[in-house]
Amino acid sequence: MQDMFNHWYWCRTEMGPYAIISAHLCLTKEYNLTEYDEIMLAKDGKIIMQNPECQKLWRSTPHPQKLVSDEIRYEYIEDGNGFQLTLSKKSNIRDKFMIPDEKAREEASKLGYNMGYHRLTGKAELKMIENGQFTKTYTNDAAVWEMMSFHDPE
Repeated sequence: MQDMFNHWYWCRTEMGPYAIISAHLCLTKEYNLTEYDEIMLAKDGKIIMQNPECQKLWRSTPHPQKLVSDEIRYEYIEDGNGFQLTLSKKSNIRDKFMIPDEKAREEASKLGYNMGYHRLTGKAELKMIENGQFTKTYTNDAAVWEMMSFHDPE
């Protein structure tokens, strides 16, 4: 996996009648640092929005400056309707390096490998959009999302 992926984010959260699963994948420079985003919105257990052509991602700290962004925003708009999901980091629940020995980690980092797992918590805010206007807002102050990295920022 580390030959293909630089890092990825993954989130699943629920707010009101909605469940959201989102992912952001960034490939290595051998794959031109290509990025893929996927987001799915379900209401009462049924998928209602999942068209990759209608989604955008924004990060408060764009890759490659810093892997772990303090804020991530997904926007999904299809025919004037959709939603905006914002994840605002409050803290890191867990930061784990995949190479526990510090000296070995330094050597691996010299080779471009900086493998780590980060579990983040904070506020998720879901704003529904109808006819191009925000209509309802849902929040979850205890949302959790994760970021896995295999390499130093490229």
